[in-house]
Amino acid sequence: MKIKLSIIASLAMPSLVMAQTILINYTNSSNTVTGQPETWNNYTGTPQGSSIANLVDINGSLTGISMETTNAFAGVNSSGTTSASAPYPSTATGTSFYDANDQWTNPGDAMGVLEFSGLDVNKTYSFTLYASRITSEDRSTLYTLQGANSGSDTLNPSDNVTNTVLISDIAPTAGGIITLTVTPGATNANSNDFIYLGVAEISAIPEPSTIALGMAGIAFVGSIYWRRRKA
Repeated sequence: MKIKLSIIASLAMPSLVMAQTILINYTNSSNTVTGQPETWNNYTGTPQGSSIANLVDINGSLTGISMETTNAFAGVNSSGTTSASAPYPSTATGTSFYDANDQWTNPGDAMGVLEFSGLDVNKTYSFTLYASRITSEDRSTLYTLQGANSGSDTLNPSDNVTNTVLISDIAPTAGGIITLTVTPGATNANSNDFIYLGVAEISAIPEPSTIALGMAGIAFVGSIYWRRRKA
């Protein structure tokens, strides 16, 4: 019976706790990520109103999640690291969306905003964010996620190779929306307030209540096996 139960658990548990993962490369048309074991979404939509209607996960499956630029970025910077030590392919780490204040671009508000919609309200989402810009000047960038709850963290892209930030357990609004706002961090020392976003890795994890329900189902099936054996 132990063998049978272990088989049931091994089959059921991955579907209960395994996160669905989405990789997004914020780039231009010349630096897309291809030929990798994982499927990437290559996004070139810096203008407001640009969007991807249906993001794919790392297995190439459609997720039903959409992404829209709701506050424009100024453009794409191609001066990030291409080191093999970086956590993502060089075509992802070498480019990033950027924005700046009105001293650099007009109009310029040093803020980019992305809206993710079609999210599952029964899941929470974790965002791993990355950016790189080869420069010694502090260009710290603040990433703020807002859904039913919120979270934020700061990354300095300057000469960055390996560092990422992780913002976890963000629940969507009742309408299935989470927004990502990119603004200058508190220590950003650039007079133009340059900010960057190169990669987003999004993981969707079922709520604990969903996992608990699945575990209860496993326990119920196990009890049936136990009763049958005793009979």
